[in-house]
Amino acid sequence: MAEKQTEFPDIKFWDEKAPKITFINPKEFHRDQLLKSMGLSTLPFAHSFGTSDREEILRRQRLIRMFVENPKLRDSLLYGNSDYYSQVPTYGQAFLNHFNPKDDHNPFWRTVIHICNWLRKARDSEQKIAAEAEELLAFIDQTREDNEALEREWAKKVSGEIQKTAEFQGVVFLHVQGNYGINECKLVNNVSFGYRLYSYHLFSNCEPWKIRDWMDFKPIRAFFNLVNNRRARKQYAPLLVQGLPKEINSAIECHIGKAFKNLRLDYKDKIEVCCYFNYDEYGLRVRIVSLDFFDNNNGLGSVPEISTSFKGFSPKQKRQIARMNRKIRRKAQKINRMSRKVLSALAHIKKNNFCLLVDGELIRSKTVDLQYQWPSFSGMLDNNPELKEEYNRIKRYREYIVAKFKILRQIAKIADTFAEKAKQLNRPLTFPEILGPDEHLFSFEELFPIHLIGRHKRGNGNGKMTAKDIVPIRSLHPLNGQMLAFTGQNASGKTVAEEAIVHEIFCAQSGFPTFGKKVALNPKSKIGMVLLERGDGSTVQLMVEKMARVLRSIRESAQNGSVVVLDEVGTGTNSTAGMAIGQKFLQAFAKEGCSMVFSTQIPELAHHAEANFKAICYNFEFDHTISPGIGTSDADRLIARLGVDKLLE
Repeated sequence: MAEKQTEFPDIKFWDEKAPKITFINPKEFHRDQLLKSMGLSTLPFAHSFGTSDREEILRRQRLIRMFVENPKLRDSLLYGNSDYYSQVPTYGQAFLNHFNPKDDHNPFWRTVIHICNWLRKARDSEQKIAAEAEELLAFIDQTREDNEALEREWAKKVSGEIQKTAEFQGVVFLHVQGNYGINECKLVNNVSFGYRLYSYHLFSNCEPWKIRDWMDFKPIRAFFNLVNNRRARKQYAPLLVQGLPKEINSAIECHIGKAFKNLRLDYKDKIEVCCYFNYDEYGLRVRIVSLDFFDNNNGLGSVPEISTSFKGFSPKQKRQIARMNRKIRRKAQKINRMSRKVLSALAHIKKNNFCLLVDGELIRSKTVDLQYQWPSFSGMLDNNPELKEEYNRIKRYREYIVAKFKILRQIAKIADTFAEKAKQLNRPLTFPEILGPDEHLFSFEELFPIHLIGRHKRGNGNGKMTAKDIVPIRSLHPLNGQMLAFTGQNASGKTVAEEAIVHEIFCAQSGFPTFGKKVALNPKSKIGMVLLERGDGSTVQLMVEKMARVLRSIRESAQNGSVVVLDEVGTGTNSTAGMAIGQKFLQAFAKEGCSMVFSTQIPELAHHAEANFKAICYNFEFDHTISPGIGTSDADRLIARLGVDKLLE
């Protein structure tokens, strides 16, 4: 076909190579645990979550929002065919089934039409669709008719060629045996040979076999040479067919039996019949090539008479040779009598030895296809540049469309996961506001620490935490370049609040919706975290090393692109040393102008930060309430809360 080549637009749905947030001390960020709590850990895109590219974040938001707001569109991608049929089948019957003319469309186009219909419905509804999905829909609408017509015409031509590869001809040997006046005809196993008449694996010297006048003497002789020559049979192994479908076997036996119907054979007399057969779209045709008497007595009929004139035979040996010769003469006479019987029936046989036996529908039978997995597809394309070029065009188009559908399916799965979580938690979904690159802010009205779901309850509680056990985080000042200091009771939620801030930034910059309220931020490029966890070295040593690592990295970044979270600053040593370490590091971070959240059990350090670095301080209580001010930890209340006060009496 002379149609112009399809130009594929560069439509981006999800850029997996977009720059990602850099986590300083990455082990402090429990990424896998967070994604697992949301049901997103196994998605193919998981490695690309948390990008610092604002345009990529907004694109992901648009697409996820489209599926959140259009459940039916989401379901059309998630619960339809898991295989979008990007590949064209390359085996006979599978190809014919795929391009079945009785169907309105093959499976690929059925899927395309189904998804596009739902995209149109979403576009015409109040929810609308993302600009990227609109662009893909417009491309499919512009190119579908031409590409579907190309595929349909190409499939017709290839289907015809594939059906031809089901044609084969060959030689088959049968035994016709007399049985009390009734002739029995039976095909002899393992002596039938055939080849695919239009096989694209034919060698050049096999080309004469393609001619329609297949009973010509030369092709027959060439085929007999092939059958009887071991080297040739090995060379042409891809063309040979050992054994035939049972329908063809039965048809040949029936035909030969009818041909010998009027020939009455003696009991146990056998005729070996060699037939040449041809099977194509018109059915099965058979012609008898040769007839011979079959000797069932060790082949004595073909043994020449042994001479008794050779000197050296004993009298006993000569008598044995004479008996053998008499048997041979009697066998030869019997052969002559059989030959006369056979010859007398040849006139009748010739009238029936070339006839239509099997309906052409057998070509498309499952039996034939299962026994002959036609390996002709690649060879067919190699020998027909026009078909190959059309095939490559069809393949490129399919692969492009299917690649886009698969990305949309993964995005729909993300949306479906959040929609299901929202139902389970009974919380609405909202999308964070992504501010411009010149802004410097992270703010929220409420955060919901979803990462706590599934964790074991602490204190007097038993079991695992559910949505009812989680207290949303509220009443915190926006982060726009200053410090927030968390103080108060132990186990009151300070670390949880710090983690929730980091998790919210990560999820927002993945394009995800949030379970919180009124979240807004400019994209962050670096997040430095220092959590109180054990490692190689003392607690204070680890804390200092991690904070130093964060400080060095932050100094290389823009102020508005970094967030620092320090947990339990000054812990691991006495309060005096902890105070000194904390003052030095807080002063260094304050000079960098980055947004910073830190928690501490040293009230004096919080007062110092408030007085010198304008830190906004908060007091966390056991009931997870948060209030402005600086709190202290009450050891007696903590012991009683954990239920060990009686143990200590």
